[in-house]
Amino acid sequence: MGAQHHLWSADELDALIKQKYPQFWPTYCNVPFSVMRADIGRIAILHSYGGLYADLDVYPNRETYAAATLAIRKVFTTGHRTAMKK
Repeated sequence: MGAQHHLWSADELDALIKQKYPQFWPTYCNVPFSVMRADIGRIAILHSYGGLYADLDVYPNRETYAAATLAIRKVFTTGHRTAMKK
C-alpha cells in the first residue's frame, strides 16, 4: 500500500516542533512528563506529514470495524501469534 515506517527520535521530534510549530515550543518543553511531549509530537507529525496513528495496545471493536467505510481487513501471517482472534 506504499506505507512507510519511521521511528522518530527525541532529537528529530524536537527539531520538528522547533521548525514547524515554534509557537508550541515553550509548552512542549515545559510539560511535566516526557510522555506528554510524545503526545504533542504525535499530533505534530500527523499534522505535518499526514498518516495514521494507532496504539499497539488498542484493538478495534470488531462489530463496528467491519462496517467502517475506510476499514480494509487484511490478515498477515508471520508465524507468530497475532492480535486477530476468531
